[in-house]
Amino acid sequence: MAFAVGAVVTYLIVRGMDPGTVYLSLVVGAILGSQGGVIMHHRQPGATLTVRTKLILGGTLAATCVVVGLIMQSNWHCFEYPDVSISIGAVGSFLFPFAVANSLWKALEKRGKKNDGGG
Repeated sequence: MAFAVGAVVTYLIVRGMDPGTVYLSLVVGAILGSQGGVIMHHRQPGATLTVRTKLILGGTLAATCVVVGLIMQSNWHCFEYPDVSISIGAVGSFLFPFAVANSLWKALEKRGKKNDGGG
């Protein structure tokens, strides 16, 4: 959900300023989706951040990117080269959790320990 909302809101903002950069909506969607997914997973009792977790999150984000990208394209014709923009967005969305999840997870762990009085 974070991916879809982030992508659409970014598109609506960016299209008026520089229509050539609407692909950024998929980047913002990947960022928000990755962070939202990691935060939601961290809230689960006994959760750990594993490669499997990142694979599931990345796959979910990539599929969401394709669906949201196609919906945006069919409604607004926003991408000049939709096959390229959406494909690259999907690959990036898949890889993004591998790039950012560890640092966010560590920050959440640190915050959790601080809130528990352990640090």
